[in-house]
Amino acid sequence: MRELVRQPPEWIDRAPITVSATREMAATPDEVWAVLAAHERWPEWFNAIERAEGTGGDGLGSTRSVWFRTWRLDEVFIVWDEPTVLGFVVVAAAGPLGRFSQTLLERVDVRVLSTDRVRVTYLQGFEARSKIAARLLAVASRGMRKALHGALEGLAAQVERERSTD
Repeated sequence: MRELVRQPPEWIDRAPITVSATREMAATPDEVWAVLAAHERWPEWFNAIERAEGTGGDGLGSTRSVWFRTWRLDEVFIVWDEPTVLGFVVVAAAGPLGRFSQTLLERVDVRVLSTDRVRVTYLQGFEARSKIAARLLAVASRGMRKALHGALEGLAAQVERERSTD
């Protein structure tokens, strides 16, 4: 595991490399939040994640570890504004993100469109360790964007499943 540089929440808006995806959903912010805030359940809707484990409570300052195949990320939640936005900074990473990223922040925004419709935006901000790493991350960003779109599709499906059981 390699430690990454921590940045404040607003850094993501000026990150050198960004990847994002947006999707509208038939849901309320509370319904989306219930799925987002359940750390261990992220693999149910975010296919790239094999396992997620809350390691330090919920809310601002909480921590979790997330596994992708054989590598792990350790995260600290630096934004927790229920039910509209959560954000976290990766504080340590193994695998390719640990090798190439100096900083990684992620934020999920839930915006109300109507009484039962929201727009969810998932944003990742990176700073690379070197110019070569920046080029590699730029190329990899296409795959990351596809993974984020797939995650939002999965999130919408999960929210819909939970809506139908209520």
